[in-house]
This record gives sequence, C-alpha cells and structure tokens, in this order.
Amino acid sequence: MHKVLIVDDNENFREACTDVFLDNGCQTITAENGSDGLLKMQKYNPDLIVLDVCMPKQNGRDFIIRMQEIKCNIPVIIVSGSTNLKEDPEIYFCKQVKSFFPKDIQLGELYQKAEQVMAKGEKTQFSFRERLMSHPKKLDGAFWSGYRLEKLVGYSESTVVYRAYHTGLDIPVLLKLWYKSEFLSPKFSHDINTLINVKNPYLASILNGGIKDDIAFLLLSDVPGKTLEKISHEFSYLQIAEFMRQIATGLQAAHDESIFHGNIKPTNILISQENKALLFDFSLQQLSKKVRLKDAQYLSPEQCLGVPIDQRGDIYSMGVCFFEFLTGQLPFQSESLENLLLMQAIRPVTPPHKLQKKIPENLSAIICRMMEKSPKKRYPSASELIDDLRLYINTG
Repeated sequence: MHKVLIVDDNENFREACTDVFLDNGCQTITAENGSDGLLKMQKYNPDLIVLDVCMPKQNGRDFIIRMQEIKCNIPVIIVSGSTNLKEDPEIYFCKQVKSFFPKDIQLGELYQKAEQVMAKGEKTQFSFRERLMSHPKKLDGAFWSGYRLEKLVGYSESTVVYRAYHTGLDIPVLLKLWYKSEFLSPKFSHDINTLINVKNPYLASILNGGIKDDIAFLLLSDVPGKTLEKISHEFSYLQIAEFMRQIATGLQAAHDESIFHGNIKPTNILISQENKALLFDFSLQQLSKKVRLKDAQYLSPEQCLGVPIDQRGDIYSMGVCFFEFLTGQLPFQSESLENLLLMQAIRPVTPPHKLQKKIPENLSAIICRMMEKSPKKRYPSASELIDDLRLYINTG
C-alpha cells in the first residue's frame, strides 16, 4: 500500500484528495502547512507528496529547499493556484518535483499521474544514521527512536546535542549523538553503560544510552536553568564556592568509576532554577586532533600536549571555568590556537585576587592550586578539593 502525504492549507482540497487516494487503496497523511508537512514527512516516510506552494508558516518552496538540505528524495507533485512556478529555479530544477498541476485539476487525472510516479519507485529516503553522519547539525524536525529532534543546542568535532521530545509523552529531553563511526566500539559502549550507572545529585540525570541502529547516544533529562556562561555575577563568593563544591562532588562520583569528563567548560555547567549546580556532557573520549579555539581555552596542560588525562585534568578545567566566573576574564587569551595551547601548557596563572581585589585570597588560592601546570601540584583528587572548599565555606 502506497503512502501519500497531502500538504495543503485548503481543508476542502485535502479532504477531496484524501477521498480519491483512499478509494484507490492508498494510505493518506495530511498537513495544513509546510512545517507540519516536514514533521509528518520525516515521521511517516511517504511514497509521494502532493504539495501546495502558497501556504502559511512554511510555504511549498521552503518545504522543497528543506527536503534538499536533509537529502530526502521523495517525489513531489505540485498542485497550486500559482501560475509562474516554472520561473522559480528552486522548484523547476528540483529533481524531486515530478509534475505541476493547477488547483482546478480533475482529481482523477492527479491520481493517474501519482500512480505513474509511485510505480517507478524513485523514493530514496536517507536513513537517520546517514543524515546524522553527513549533516549532523541539520536534524531539526527529524524523528529517531521515538523522539522528535527540535533544536540543536550544542556540538563538537564528534557529537551533537539536540533538545528533543518523546513523541508519545511529549517529555523534553536532551539527546546527545556521536556521529563518527569510531565511537561504535565495545569499549565505548562499556563506558556509556558505566556512566549511566553513576548516580549523583550534581550530575545531569542520564535516562538512557548505548548504541542503537549503529548510533551511539545518551539521553539526558532537560533541567530548566542557565549555563555558567549565561549567568550574571550575582552570587556571593560563598555561593560560588558552594557551586564549586557541588561540581567537584559530581566529578568525584564519576572519577570513582574511572570516568573522566575531558570537556569541562562553562556551557557544560548548569545552574538550575533551585540554584543547584549540575555537570553534564561527558566527552567519553580523548581530545580530538581538531580543537576549536573556544574549547581550547578550558583545556588542561596535558590535553594541550596530547597526553591522556586523569582526574587532575578535570580539576584544572573546572578551575578555568570558575577563574573566568570570578574574574570576568579567561586566564589566557590569544587569537592563535597554537599560542593559546602553548600558554595553557606552560604559563603560570595570575591569582584571581590580583585581578579582582574583592576576591578572597583563600578562595583565590584554591583556584590557583586547581590550575597548577604540573598535575602533581594540583589537588590529587576531587575529594581533597571538596575538603578545602568546605573549609572555606564554613569559615568564610
């Protein structure tokens, strides 16, 4: 049984088309505008699309452009009251468009053409995995494993994070996807399963994860709040130290299972509406050879030198985040990635209290120890960092 998607803002036309295709043994899906049509196209994967051009929200022209962007090759028959469509190259030269009809077309004639097009079997809808591998940042509106991807909220050299919704329960989640095939190894799957089992109130709750359809993924709860980079400096130093203690507590839970974050930066630290700090987006891999300048600002010296990290590398990166939060500036800055990596690797940090005199010296000293160039001089574990932070909080 062929599936036909009818995208038209005219309810009478949709109903008339539906009757004709149903009478001829087809299954029909209808949408009243282009936006709804794109969602249903990706959800139901029809064999043919009957498309109007002049519609609200998203018109037929934009619909076709979006189809091409996501490499969807479902054949399209355009039925429109517009008379100059063949003058529009985006429509006329689109390989998916198989025919043009005016709105006053006899629907029997429309069905005959639709039958001819569907009989050729020209549909070559790309799988979600193919789209993820080729265009990882263009998956808005896609469906995968019961979830509708709504908006790209983060990306790296090997991952993307989308805000998504469970299609049945309409529950918002964050869906992290790895789009490089090297992350399909048994070890990587083991690391994901280990991370899922790490439970701590200061780590973002992981709902599910693993490898499915040859795609490595993590499903995380979507907690309302703001990331560290988007928060104004409205907290007391004691509250900031408490945030640090909370993140260190989450890190300690992960480190106890030999899981290292490897990618701590302000966008991965969330302050919830209840003023609780949460750490999320564990990288689960060593540093990529391609590093963005923005990410390099938070790397440990070991990562800058290409050396595998342990728990002390995470402590350094956490120190950079809170150095920036306290002082309003990064410890090292350069427009050159090479120079920035060199500065991170060898240049000592300026104590925060020398940049902002209001910062307590004992809190500044904690940051400086976190950011020692030699791992041997840093806090050996998050638990010892927690001890110093508690001492500051209790005596500050």
